Amino acid sequence: MTIKADTPTPANPENVFDQVILFRNPGDVVDVMVAGRFLRRETRLLTLEADEIKEATRVAALEFWR
Repeated sequence: MTIKADTPTPANPENVFDQVILFRNPGDVVDVMVAGRFLRRETRLLTLEADEIKEATRVAALEFWR
């Protein structure tokens, strides 16, 4: 996994987990590789269609709230 490291405060061995877990957001994830295969490359999903998932979620939410 590659995460943007443009943190407002310096990362060091004592705070690196705080910097990554607490102060980074999903949009800061650049690349994700699993078993040698990129699932996300340069912030773009390669294995899922985000627009299709958003639409399916919207439809499911409407059904749920009826």
